[in-house]
Amino acid sequence: MMKKGVFEKLLNKVITLREELNREATIIQDLKTKLLQRPGIEDVAVLKRELVQVQTLMDNMTLERERESEKLKGECKQLQAEYANSETLKTCPTLDPE
Repeated sequence: MMKKGVFEKLLNKVITLREELNREATIIQDLKTKLLQRPGIEDVAVLKRELVQVQTLMDNMTLERERESEKLKGECKQLQAEYANSETLKTCPTLDPE
């Protein structure tokens, strides 16, 4: 027969091992949950493609705005020159053939 002290030691060891097993099972479950929440490889690839598309669109929009700005600056300079020319013509005396 087993002595009472040996039995208690074994029983305590079993309890300790079950507690450790429960802690490990909780850790495993937490890791599984975190893994399920992570985006998959396909999701990451789609997001990367969408990011590149958005960046390209933003670049194109910026270039378009720069071209429009240059066009408007040119028109502004042309209008200023026309205005200056018209003011010059207003102040010049006209020649009468008398």
